[in-house]
Amino acid sequence: MRAGILLKSPSTQDTRWGRYVDEFEEREGVWKILHRVVISEWTDVNTIKPNGTDELYTQGRPIQEDPSCRPSSHDGSHTAF
Repeated sequence: MRAGILLKSPSTQDTRWGRYVDEFEEREGVWKILHRVVISEWTDVNTIKPNGTDELYTQGRPIQEDPSCRPSSHDGSHTAF
């Protein structure tokens, strides 16, 4: 199980990994969960930065201005899909 929670103030993402331990019971020929325990294995909380604030990434832009549509530095051809 993996769950992600976005919080607006401050801008953070809380991601949790875990597993379920379920106890099942047959009711009128159908198996259903009688009791569930959620076991938390790992939690990761990160501050969300706006795109482009990390030196490895560039903010996406309208198609005419997007870096993926600039002429290639190798042969002058465009790199748009």
